[in-house]
Amino acid sequence: MSNATKNLVFLLVVVALSAGGAYLYARYDEHLTGLARASLDWPSVDGLVTQSDIETRRRTSGSSRKVEHRVEIFYEYVVDDDVFRNDVVQFNQNNLSTTEKERLVSTYPVGRQVAVFYNPDKPKQSVLVRGSYP
Repeated sequence: MSNATKNLVFLLVVVALSAGGAYLYARYDEHLTGLARASLDWPSVDGLVTQSDIETRRRTSGSSRKVEHRVEIFYEYVVDDDVFRNDVVQFNQNNLSTTEKERLVSTYPVGRQVAVFYNPDKPKQSVLVRGSYP
């Protein structure tokens, strides 16, 4: 196989993988947007915040270093005598700035009573802030 053919095959593989990744991301984004819209009609129950902090992760890959701050706010709630535990405050919480994540943690301290909005068809699916996905 000639170098030109190898380069063409490589280019086609890269384009196919990129297109596939973009498609999957778009589908995931569409899924979250749909859930955010649906959550506007979800019923609510009382819940309790059981954990509230920001987890910091440091990742190194070759010469690059990355620091990630992940919101860790867990809450518990009861639907039809079943106890559920979740950590989704709002659908876009991982896309927030560090300052916005810190504000979320201060808004939902451990022990705070909260309204939990849950999917009546899948009660384990819930949020504290409805409809929040850009």
